[in-house]
Amino acid sequence: MPKPYSQDLRDRVIDAVERGEMSRRAAARRYEISESVAIKWLERVERDGSRGPVGHGGHRASKLMPHRDWKLRGPRSRTSRFRRFAIAFCPSAASRPTLR
Repeated sequence: MPKPYSQDLRDRVIDAVERGEMSRRAAARRYEISESVAIKWLERVERDGSRGPVGHGGHRASKLMPHRDWKLRGPRSRTSRFRRFAIAFCPSAASRPTLR
């Protein structure tokens, strides 16, 4: 990933446009940056008042975290599902050794 532009360059572009010396596009040509970058910087200053770079990267939570308990416990086997079903409909099945 490329490095962010220096804070000094950001300040020079933003100050030039805010003082009314040049347009966003003219400032981009003057400081040899893309027009879209200059426009985005100034939109962000107008919107948030922030001149700093936008953060990149960082920690992203796992999509599997909500299922962590299930993964650690393991899926229930077919036998245990059958056993629960049998006990629900025939309580005497709980004492049968073949259903354990």
